[in-house]
Parts: sequence; structure tokens; C-alpha cells
Amino acid sequence: KGAQFALTLQGRAMNDAERGQIVRVLNPQSRAIVEAVAVSAGLAETVPRASALITAERP
Repeated sequence: KGAQFALTLQGRAMNDAERGQIVRVLNPQSRAIVEAVAVSAGLAETVPRASALITAERP
């Protein structure tokens, strides 16, 4: 607890969102979808407690 780190990865937005709104982001490798907050065009950040694994669809 208390340790901070940053992890950057590419994903695909599953819905449109304005700055500050929640956007669902698909990780194309794991097929997991996470919720993030839109920061700017093409950029979203997850935050503690707001980031929840929604689904992990596997073919």
C-alpha cells in the first residue's frame, strides 16, 4: 500500500465519452474491458476503485 506506479497500454474505446466521463476500454490481447475516465482525445486513465474488471470474454 502506498506504492505508486504507472502502466500504459493501448486499448479500444467501446463508447464515446467527453472529458471526465466514464469510457469502457477493451484490452485487445486479454479481451478484458475496464472502465476509465476520459482525459483527452484518445487518452483515458483508470483510477483506484473506479477501475473495475467488467468482463473477460475469451473466444
